[in-house]
Amino acid sequence: MTLRGLKRDIVTFNIIVRGLVQIGRYTAAQEILNEMQATRQIPDPKTCGLLLDGLCQSGHIDEAMFLFHMMEKRGLRLDIVKYNVLVAAYCKNKTLDNARDVFTVLPSKGSCPDDRTSLT
Repeated sequence: MTLRGLKRDIVTFNIIVRGLVQIGRYTAAQEILNEMQATRQIPDPKTCGLLLDGLCQSGHIDEAMFLFHMMEKRGLRLDIVKYNVLVAAYCKNKTLDNARDVFTVLPSKGSCPDDRTSLT
């Protein structure tokens, strides 16, 4: 897709996703991810991380987990920051069993809990 003759690249998409998340338009941000895929642009870990963080902060945990599993399935890098976002969201929503489940799976996913994970 073009915008005034310019082709959108990953940086452009990340800016759009960030802006939509900042104003609480998560559905629109998810539609941008779909648009990226339709134009054969692969969302990178940053793109997905922006949306994941926004979904978690706004309490849309089910949508965040769907996105998280999509990221896993596509082989996107899931670093400790993304796991921390999930743990914090589960703790905030008082679903501590889910937070513990994410915490305990970290070593098998190649991530180690850090100070932020422990403080959550």
